[in-house]
Amino acid sequence: MGLADPGNVGTLFRSAEAFGAAGLCLVGGVDPYNPKLVRAAAGSAFRIPFAMVGDDGAIEVLRRLAGADVAAWGTLPDAGASMAEVAATEGLLALVLGNEPHGLSDDVVAACAGTATVETSGGVESLNVAVAGSVALYELSRTG
Repeated sequence: MGLADPGNVGTLFRSAEAFGAAGLCLVGGVDPYNPKLVRAAAGSAFRIPFAMVGDDGAIEVLRRLAGADVAAWGTLPDAGASMAEVAATEGLLALVLGNEPHGLSDDVVAACAGTATVETSGGVESLNVAVAGSVALYELSRTG
């Protein structure tokens, strides 16, 4: 949500396709046809379905997902279930990724079915959104 770096979003398109995601929903942020995004996506931005909504549409998207029995999991750097635990849940799921400076708002986290984290070791405080999202998608494809 609110991802501004086109390279990060392009990487997420590429990873989403590589690991079998059904699509992406871009909330605010970058233009999906930005040249840097298109390069980073390596063609995936033209093959994987996506929707765009304004910043004010995030909660409505989460409500609609819940109404369609899709569990939205908000990703946080240091709190929540592991990706393996998320993958073990029944039913459809969506990952909700926040921008790096601010992450997910309290309202967005409250509208999610739960929170999840990409576990790291060592002194790494957090990963950038493209890396965290890619690792999460990989974990979900591997264990789900």
